Amino acid sequence: SKTLFYQLAVSSVLLLLASDLMGEPGVSRLSPIALASLAYQGYGRQLGTATVRALDRVVCGTLQPDLTLLLDLPARQAIARAQGREKRRNSRRGRFEEEGLKFHERVRAGYRAIARHEPRRVKLIRADQPPEKVQAEIRKQVEALFARRRKR
Repeated sequence: SKTLFYQLAVSSVLLLLASDLMGEPGVSRLSPIALASLAYQGYGRQLGTATVRALDRVVCGTLQPDLTLLLDLPARQAIARAQGREKRRNSRRGRFEEEGLKFHERVRAGYRAIARHEPRRVKLIRADQPPEKVQAEIRKQVEALFARRRKR
């Protein structure tokens, strides 16, 4: 299935980053594939969150990022932005842009549910604000993570 393929495609990236995460302190970027798979496949395609989480555990084990920033936007606005981006790039619409509004509403609801379920790790940032406010909130969340790490 596509879900398993996406999970397996990122496993090598996660394995390469694992040594950084377990070694020197610093910042390592983990792919958001597990979170995206849960939102898009588990919620959007309605495959079930238990199935997607089980695949994630097989591929990623317990490895999770310390912080995930979720830029939240109503589905209609998100679709419009994606279509504008694709038009500027002069490219065809991607596979997710082809999905209808209901699909994107389920994906958004999924992301928001994940953020409610994991509030320490997943931070929801309203992306319908001016860019300066979004940037300030991102900075605030990253600085809070660094402050927590320094206390350890």
